[in-house]
Amino acid sequence: MRPDDDLEERLDRLESTQALYRVVAEYAHGADNRDLSRFLATFHPDATWDVGVARFVGHDQIRAAIEHQWDSQPQMHHWTSNTSITLTGRDAAEGVSSVAALTRRADGRWLLSAGSYLDSFERRAGSWAIATRRAVVHSSVDVTGDDAGAPPPSGPGSP
Repeated sequence: MRPDDDLEERLDRLESTQALYRVVAEYAHGADNRDLSRFLATFHPDATWDVGVARFVGHDQIRAAIEHQWDSQPQMHHWTSNTSITLTGRDAAEGVSSVAALTRRADGRWLLSAGSYLDSFERRAGSWAIATRRAVVHSSVDVTGDDAGAPPPSGPGSP
């Protein structure tokens, strides 16, 4: 922030940045909790979701893609960190985040993946959402042990 900016502009930048961090978090919560409306709310209706092996444009395609992911990956756990947001205009922003994801495949295998999200955000009608998200996978490792698919331990001493 520049000291010569007026208070209203400074407040808008702060509120916008906070709203964008919320969009990033809501994406992961929506995906992990299989909350379709929460997940889709992070995207503008004409947004692009590029997952590396395929690109999906608009809510209908994005909905079909996440539902396919949920079918093929019965459990998902995303941890998004190192998020950096840059406001590029009053109603535009760019973001980059690191992501770690632990997913259980339908065959019971567990994969631990590391990657990045490269985002373009837009504010439309007063609301910030993703215009374009590109997911880049840097590595993915099968971490399945002998107890694949077994329920987590319970009782004293369990995490």
